[in-house]
Amino acid sequence: MPPLDRIVASVRRSTREDVRVILRERRGGVGVELRVAAAKNGRGPMVETPQGLRLPPERLPEVIAALQDAQRLAASLGLLPGPAKGTAGEE
Repeated sequence: MPPLDRIVASVRRSTREDVRVILRERRGGVGVELRVAAAKNGRGPMVETPQGLRLPPERLPEVIAALQDAQRLAASLGLLPGPAKGTAGEE
């Protein structure tokens, strides 16, 4: 069976870069990677760069909760499009 190497999502960071969310097996262990992909010389297909981070899958709930907290705070500060909904920490 080939190792797990699946791009789950790709989020546009800029006109030349994406951030990829990847489930990847390395050295016998599976990890969740957030990896920058960039077009070489600003043109052509996106290629993964060494920039990024790797976390064990069991840390996903903590990371997701932290991102949701950041989203609520950004919304309450008017940093996201649309009306602010509540304040940080409210459910």
